[in-house]
Amino acid sequence: MKFIAGVLASILGATGSASQPTPEAIGQPQTERSVRAYVTNFGGDGISVIDPSAHRLVAEVATGDKPHGVAIAPDGTAVYVSNEGSGTLSVIDPRSNEVLSNIDVGDRPNQIATSADGRHVFVTLNGADAVSVVDVEDRKVARVVPIGRRPHIAQRSPDGNIIYITCEGDMKLVALDAESWDVLHEIPLFGWPRVLAVTGDGAMAYQTMRWLNGVLIIDLRQRAVVDRIAFDASVFAPEGKDAHGPALTPDGRELWLTRQTSNDVAVFGRAIESSSSVFPWVAIPTGSSSHLMAGSRSSATRARTTSA
Repeated sequence: MKFIAGVLASILGATGSASQPTPEAIGQPQTERSVRAYVTNFGGDGISVIDPSAHRLVAEVATGDKPHGVAIAPDGTAVYVSNEGSGTLSVIDPRSNEVLSNIDVGDRPNQIATSADGRHVFVTLNGADAVSVVDVEDRKVARVVPIGRRPHIAQRSPDGNIIYITCEGDMKLVALDAESWDVLHEIPLFGWPRVLAVTGDGAMAYQTMRWLNGVLIIDLRQRAVVDRIAFDASVFAPEGKDAHGPALTPDGRELWLTRQTSNDVAVFGRAIESSSSVFPWVAIPTGSSSHLMAGSRSSATRARTTSA
């Protein structure tokens, strides 16, 4: 079972936890909000549902072949999973952990993002050079938007107005209008993009790239790459897979970055008055081949304390 992506969310009516998934855990309805982590298992056919507070597996949910991306409805009432091998988007009820629908979306769906109002899901089609926009209420594709070669990441801007799409084949970052679904502009990256993190004010982005053990720093208002953070590469990275998943703490003061070759997470202090300034960092050892992460502000605080 290969974990490739995950999200952490507050879910309305999520089920209770158990050391192993059980019928009782899966079927028991609740009215309280609970925190759940959803992890896609790309080497299998479904997702793992985890109670992070109890460190326990709650359920395994079969969705389709090669589940890739996962996203949560803004109100927490639905979980969406893209299945790359099946060409589908699964809609899951987080209260019962049951698949409500499998929607055909196109060739090789990768990462996904929801609109701010929860009415649509944007699905990158890595095999079709497009983005499928799914109508949640009708549970069907409303439009297929040509976007560029091999789109991979989809991420909503903090204000909800833009869906950012990375295109591996064209080596660019595309800004898609979240309401009209028109392409607003493109930012050349001059390399193979991996994962994106956008600051809370929507002004800057940190973009991991193949063959870069670090991140590009993108000024989203200037629409240009303005700087980079680069580490020495002591170990050769097959296929250029060094740094992978960047994430910003909720207060925007720290950038966390998973690094696959050194199997650690690098934590930076970020200067608020100068978005491209990065202070000294600390590396936290992790398991083999670190990928993506989601966490809370408290975990960042503990890491900073450890590094002192």
